[in-house]
Order: sequence, then C-alpha cells, then structure tokens
Amino acid sequence: MQAINFAAGHIWRRSRLIRRRRSSCAYTLTEMMVATAILLAIMTMVLGMVQMTSKVWSQSNARLQSFQSARHAFETMTRSLGQATLNTYWGYDNPTTPTQYLRKSELHFISGTAAGLNLPSALNARTHAFFFQTPLGVDNSAGGSTRLRSLLNACGYYVAFGSDAAFRPSFLLSPNKYRYRLYQFLQPTDKLDVFKPGIANDWFLKPLALAKPPVQPLADNVVALIVLPRRSTDGTGAGTVLCPTYSYDTRSAPSTDPRSNQLPPQVDIILVAVDEPTAERWSKRYGTTAPPLGLETLFTQASSDSTTFQKLDQDLQTLETTLQAQGANYRVFRTSVLIQESKWSES
Repeated sequence: MQAINFAAGHIWRRSRLIRRRRSSCAYTLTEMMVATAILLAIMTMVLGMVQMTSKVWSQSNARLQSFQSARHAFETMTRSLGQATLNTYWGYDNPTTPTQYLRKSELHFISGTAAGLNLPSALNARTHAFFFQTPLGVDNSAGGSTRLRSLLNACGYYVAFGSDAAFRPSFLLSPNKYRYRLYQFLQPTDKLDVFKPGIANDWFLKPLALAKPPVQPLADNVVALIVLPRRSTDGTGAGTVLCPTYSYDTRSAPSTDPRSNQLPPQVDIILVAVDEPTAERWSKRYGTTAPPLGLETLFTQASSDSTTFQKLDQDLQTLETTLQAQGANYRVFRTSVLIQESKWSES
C-alpha cells in the first residue's frame, strides 16, 4: 500500500513539473507582436536590398550593352580602315609633254569635318567623317558574293543625330528613337563609282544624298568621331600631324605635296559614346532635338604647330566636361591605326 501511494505521489509531482515547464515555455501576445514587427522590418530591408540590387544590375547591364555595341563598332571601323588601299602607281605628269613621274591613283582617301566634306545636310552629321576603298568583298550582283571575297568596296563612317525610323522593323509600334549614331557607308563592288573620271567627291556624296542612302547604323549613342591622320611614330617627323585642320584628301593635294595620292601611314581614331540611360534621359528632355554638346565648335583644329595635339586634347577635355555637367555616363575609345598599304614617302 505504501508503494502504491509513493508511486501515485511521484506521478503527480512529475505531471506538475511538466505543466510548469510548459507554462514557462509559452509566448505572450506582446512577445508575438514584437517578433512579428521585427520579422516585417527584416523582410522590408531585404526586399529593399533586392530591389536596389536589381536596379543597379539593370543599369549596369544597360551601360555594358551600350558600350559593348560602341566597342564592336569601333573595332569594325578600325579594322576596315587598316585595310584601306589606293593602288598607287607611277605615271607621267603630262601624257603629251611629260617632264616627271608622279604618284597616281584612281582610288581616293578623304577625311575631315562633316562640314568640310560638305555632307548632305539631311544626314545631320556631326564632328568628323572619312571615306576610302577597302577589299571587303561585298557584291550585290547575281552570284557576286560567291565569286571573289576580296572585291573592292567603297567604305566610310560618320556620326549623325536622328530617328531610327528608316532602320527599324515596320511591325514595331513603339515611338521612334532619336539618338546620336555611328553610321557605316558601304558601296558594293557592282555599284562602285570611284573609277568614273571627273567625279571628284561625288562617289560618296551622291549616294549619301539619296532618299535611302547605302548606310547602316553600327552603334547607337556615339556622340563624336574624331579622325586625325599623322606620320608614323618612327622615321622623319615621327608622329607629327599631317593635317592640322583634320582635312586630308589624296586628290586635292597638289603634286608637290607628299599627301598627293598617298595614304597616311597612321590615323588616330577617337570615339566618344554614352550609355542608353543617358540617351533616354536626353530624349525625355530634348525630344527630337539633338542635345546641346557644343560639337559645332569642337574638333576643327588639331594643332597650331603640327607637332603636338594640344588643341585636340583641349577640345576632348571640353566635351568630357560638358558630358559630366549633364550627368552623362560616357566612355572614350582611342587608338592609332597603322594602314597596311601605306608606303609613305616625304618626297
């Protein structure tokens, strides 16, 4: 009997201890409300961080894509320039009464400011442009693309501001985009006009004046193109400027000028591009009007002494300052292109 009483008492005390432990482990309503508030605060912070990270990633991705497009266009342009050719030969200065041999060529290399080259006003071209011949093998005649892949083409590059209406698919219903763009002029072999006598600069000016010129945009948001032919970094006059006003024309130079029918041995190419968020902000602010970057007064004089590029560097710094003042995210691409076919001689 005592054993039974002892066991019953033990069970009662243990059950009481268990009830006390359970009661001590329970949460009050106040504790639950505090815990819920803390959890909501943590979730709000995490959500904000996720949204911020997503926004930064989207902006970074947009910038990366914008600058990748500009970089690819820059590489395409410099690669084709490096293959430029004139097919120069020696001939009499006068076929009836010859007195000396002169360099001659039916091909043409020309560069300079868009205004100096008299590009059609409808293009709305800015800063510089250049045009030349290069063996790209583009031929639109029947079966032409399968015959020779090194056929000669007329090629050129310029920057212009305008709409993308002429280049976008007709099924897109979104508004036209007004942007600065880098354009490539490409004349196929079967349409090549450079060999026509007395045509001067019409081999590229007339096609550019057509309602649908043979051009295509290489990259959006390229705001400036600067082209500076100069001597190579070795030899006589190493690295000096060949054209202080940026103007280089293998046809217009007099026979006594070493530039006559000679490709420049080296060409400095500078490309300035902004990202798409910057261009979108400009579009909302200026609409169909080109953002005021002061390009009309820049890059008209490269040097005052033909030995340094101080004016070019000053103008480039002025443009960068303008872009920074407008909060633009931009990149400057710069390189020197050695033209393989150049056989430069000072005489």
